[in-house]
Amino acid sequence: MIRKITIVLATALLFSQANASSIGVNSVGVKLGSQEFGVAVTENGANADVSASGFAYEISGNYNLLSAEEEKSFGIDAALRYQGSSGISIGNTDLELTFFEGGLRPYLSLSGFILFADLGFSYAKAEASEGGDSESVSETSFAPGLGAQINFEKLNVRPSLHWLSYAGDAFSSNYDLADFVSLTIPVSYSYSDSIDISFSYRHAFGTEFSYSDGANSFSIEPYTNEYLIGLDYKF
Repeated sequence: MIRKITIVLATALLFSQANASSIGVNSVGVKLGSQEFGVAVTENGANADVSASGFAYEISGNYNLLSAEEEKSFGIDAALRYQGSSGISIGNTDLELTFFEGGLRPYLSLSGFILFADLGFSYAKAEASEGGDSESVSETSFAPGLGAQINFEKLNVRPSLHWLSYAGDAFSSNYDLADFVSLTIPVSYSYSDSIDISFSYRHAFGTEFSYSDGANSFSIEPYTNEYLIGLDYKF
């Protein structure tokens, strides 16, 4: 079972990037949706696919520490995000995933768009139960990112790329985890002065990593998708 949740956790960690609301805006938000992920596994030369999906919810917050008062000026946001997932099953194994992340987002306001960087951390935990037995694994990662917010009259789009960096001995000395790259595309529509309707899509670029348990060798290439929709309250 530990191999199953190791695969799932490594895949789940690809989701962990800050998904704050519009840049420069104080807000709290709640979103609901789904996570879909899978891995192509090669075990001692034999190929197999493992996939799963489940319900996901997210609570996030954004606070503007330094406002960009005019064009070509800098600002800084602080962002926090908590996400939980349930209803995920792989074979006879039931899984629950939790994420917590936070960090700073310096940005540069330009005409019609904003350039930003994410400087934060991600913590993820996977708990698995099967036949009365349970196990859990967790990992913390530095998660930098770069992106842009493109502003329209009532709509903004914030595509970004994030990199997740792991210690070489994550999970155990037998695991060799690569760095991962993912694409996040949040969209926010300003419904009123205090409410945004937000949608977010994430796709993790499959990056192969490998490990050995002493008797067997494995090669794993994960792929992930996430869809969330909800409301952000601006204050």
